[in-house]
Amino acid sequence: MMESSHENKATRGNDNWLLQRHSINSDYNNSGHWEISDTISLRHDNTKKSLSSHDFLLKDGNQEVTCHADGHEENHKWIVEFFE
Repeated sequence: MMESSHENKATRGNDNWLLQRHSINSDYNNSGHWEISDTISLRHDNTKKSLSSHDFLLKDGNQEVTCHADGHEENHKWIVEFFE
């Protein structure tokens, strides 16, 4: 789960993300349709940078994420899951 919570006058509306099927090149499937268990990339609407995870855990057990690059790398993959 991701939350973008910082907002002020300069950043208002800056928390929109585009979910796209993951691609190893620039050939994203932008049909607007994705399904449970699809591999996706989360791209920030304004910067066009992708959400990326790191290969290590922080001292508190959480995993740090950053927003950078175009999203084709392995650590830019996210899986859609549904929990009841």
